[in-house]
Amino acid sequence: PCGLDRPKNVCMENGVCSKKYPRSFAHCTTIDQDGYIIYKRRDDEERFILKGETRLDNRYVIPFNMPLLKKFKAHINVEW
Repeated sequence: PCGLDRPKNVCMENGVCSKKYPRSFAHCTTIDQDGYIIYKRRDDEERFILKGETRLDNRYVIPFNMPLLKKFKAHINVEW
């Protein structure tokens, strides 16, 4: 993950992830004022892993599309 553990990661710009990770928790999927989709991300405090000093939870999960995964036999990150 990027952030404090990896401040020189390629996605980091001025100390912030350019891909907007970690994302915020959300109770449901919505569309914001700019038309950007805010995906549902459960705040499950009991499910996480530690990588270095970073607590990885649902805020770091990248959306995927199962039909594309099966068709191309590869993990394809999908966000609109």
